[in-house]
Amino acid sequence: MSRLPPADLASQPLVTISQDPASLARVSGHKSGEPYFGRHGANRFDDPRLPESNRFGTCYLGRSVVVAMAETVLHDEVAVNGEFKVALDELQRRYVVSFTGSPLTLADCTGVALKRMGLDGRFSADASYDETQQWSVAIQDHPRGVDGFLYMSRHINDDCAVVLFNRAKPKLRAARYDPLLSNADAASAIATLHVVPI
Repeated sequence: MSRLPPADLASQPLVTISQDPASLARVSGHKSGEPYFGRHGANRFDDPRLPESNRFGTCYLGRSVVVAMAETVLHDEVAVNGEFKVALDELQRRYVVSFTGSPLTLADCTGVALKRMGLDGRFSADASYDETQQWSVAIQDHPRGVDGFLYMSRHINDDCAVVLFNRAKPKLRAARYDPLLSNADAASAIATLHVVPI
């Protein structure tokens, strides 16, 4: 991407949107403990700073179950003849997690707002995480105090994903866990994505 956050980003306005937590979905391998905010620094928008104990946590969600599945279950999968063959036990161990709560304030990192920040589609698709993690730190540190940001899904590039900072946790309540294979939205996503359990 070759573009680090400008030193004066904190003085620039962020374009923000309001997002209802109930409109987001998370696919998780756990049936408790959500929302989970990771601090390991290995994902695209994680805090990379050391020590790890001083990092902010990040939680990744989709604005649809299709996005949430593509970004997790299918993250490293390659379609063969238009289908994704996925081990049945991999699908059986997953849950669709949904939330209720207060509206989230997200920085908009899509479309014109992204371009005005001096960025382009590589923000969510570039293979290197070094620069995208620095942008995440800069957005988290921005005085606007957003709960996270909206970005284009790398795997479903006509839909969006969301990364939340751990300060958003108080806004998320009543996590509901549905086994992936018995969730109606997930069943539709499996059909749409042509996932074939094996």
